[in-house]
Amino acid sequence: MVCQTNSDSTQRNFQLFSLNPEGDTLWSRIYAKDFDDIISGMIALSDSTLLMYGIEYTSDVLSVARIVKVGKDGNLIWEKSYGNEFGRSSLRDVHELPDSSLILASVICHYGTSCVFNRYAALTKVDKHGNKLWTKTYNESESEVKALALPLD
Repeated sequence: MVCQTNSDSTQRNFQLFSLNPEGDTLWSRIYAKDFDDIISGMIALSDSTLLMYGIEYTSDVLSVARIVKVGKDGNLIWEKSYGNEFGRSSLRDVHELPDSSLILASVICHYGTSCVFNRYAALTKVDKHGNKLWTKTYNESESEVKALALPLD
């Protein structure tokens, strides 16, 4: 199970729990950063690891997409952030592709614009080590944008 917590500090952080079949906690790990982090989800990857994803605030008003790859023991393998080129980037969905790369779907807005009226959907593709291959933005919207991705064969 994954959630967000502020049990280690005044900031919200990603927290991963390992539970037994009865729902009792075997262990938990907190993956802290300097500002608030908002967890959006977690997926199991084909290499038997876990990928947590969400939003990492880099200041009180700026944010980037954050992904954290861990082993099933909760030990950190790597973590990456994406979207520094935007004012705000809110990671909403992640899928693993057949070649073990990842596609990340975010909602972004640019520096100096109103995030209420100038939102875009964005896709970022990263390799299996989290290295960014490309980012593309789509479809400016003046309303709430939901960014989801579904790989097709």
